[in-house]
Amino acid sequence: MLYIPNQSTTERMGPESLTKSGRHKERRSVMSINVYLKGDEVQKLEGFTTKKRQGGKPVQEWDEHELSGVKLSHDKGRWYIYLGELTDPIPAVVENIVEEISLREYLKAGVRREMGIYRYQSAEAEIDAASADGKPLYMVRIRAQKMEDLLELFRKIKIGSIRPEESYEGQQNGRSRVELEAELKRVQEENEGFRGMLNLAQRTFDDAEKNFHNACNKNVKFRKFAIELSKEMWPICSKERVTRAINGVLDSNV
Repeated sequence: MLYIPNQSTTERMGPESLTKSGRHKERRSVMSINVYLKGDEVQKLEGFTTKKRQGGKPVQEWDEHELSGVKLSHDKGRWYIYLGELTDPIPAVVENIVEEISLREYLKAGVRREMGIYRYQSAEAEIDAASADGKPLYMVRIRAQKMEDLLELFRKIKIGSIRPEESYEGQQNGRSRVELEAELKRVQEENEGFRGMLNLAQRTFDDAEKNFHNACNKNVKFRKFAIELSKEMWPICSKERVTRAINGVLDSNV
């Protein structure tokens, strides 16, 4: 699973653009920690409230949600709460309906980390290149079902005691689209050649089968002719008649 940077308010991301090198160029933002909740259960809990709020210019209206004093956010069909720090506990009122925890943080590139996908228990992280004010950074995104797995994977990444299961820095394998198209054309041409050879073999077989049937039919006629000769009482064998009969059989197409 790859986590692509976006400007969703879900993760408090600031303005973002891409440099010519393909690196993410962002202004340094605070750590983002979101605790996502099981959506079909949130509104069923006791203490869930929704209030209408207004503000801004022009005036806008929105719903403000709380669960027993804990502010809830809702975006793209998901309920979640913010945590200010990794050390902040998950509120007891929602700890039994936690679906996923996400973290986004930036690490200085002074200590090199291999870019790619990292995994530990229920946690999965992506490390990719980023920059701020011209200085290189590593953008770390982690998702986990358990907070302890997220914390442990983040710790391993920071101290450098884990390698990615899927590296972004390995030698690129496979073939380009142009190479694949050339290979497809070659295979198609080979198939056409094989098809032509198969058609020629089929015609040769058909001709041989026809000749075989003709030979069989002539053999039958010769036998019938021999039987007729044996039945007739000729004082003198008519050489001319026999010759005509044999030539007639040999010259026939069947």
